Amino acid sequence: MLPKTNLSHKDYALVAAKLTLIEFDWFAIDKLGQVAVFSSVTSGYIPEKVFSSYETFAGLTSLLNALPRFANVQIVTKELGGMDLWLEWSQRGLYAYDYIDVHRTMKFDRYDLIAVPEQPLLKKVIAQIEQFKEVIPTFNLIFSSDIQFSQLIK
Repeated sequence: MLPKTNLSHKDYALVAAKLTLIEFDWFAIDKLGQVAVFSSVTSGYIPEKVFSSYETFAGLTSLLNALPRFANVQIVTKELGGMDLWLEWSQRGLYAYDYIDVHRTMKFDRYDLIAVPEQPLLKKVIAQIEQFKEVIPTFNLIFSSDIQFSQLIK
């Protein structure tokens, strides 16, 4: 089961200040309105917008965690290891990315796509999504491949 929220308010503040290396999941929307989760160990690019409100961020995490599992999922990574977290998010319709560079000797400066839902979750079907817009960045790209940080920073 996915956590109601990834971490405590204290840990959220430490991640925002880049003072700790812990697993941190954040969410974004692409130009088609599709939703994705990005799993980072505080090392990958994380938009400042994500840190504008702990309460809003925790509410968004809880909202997305409460969604039913409805989508079939395709694992697209060749990386080894447990895929449960990314499978759970993708079964809820989210594209699931991981910052694997933290485990690599050769860095690629990107989030790697781990799991793809057959039916992507669209922001327009989540009635309450607008109340969380202060912590959800929107990117001018389409989720479906590995994403270079430079694409996110634009």
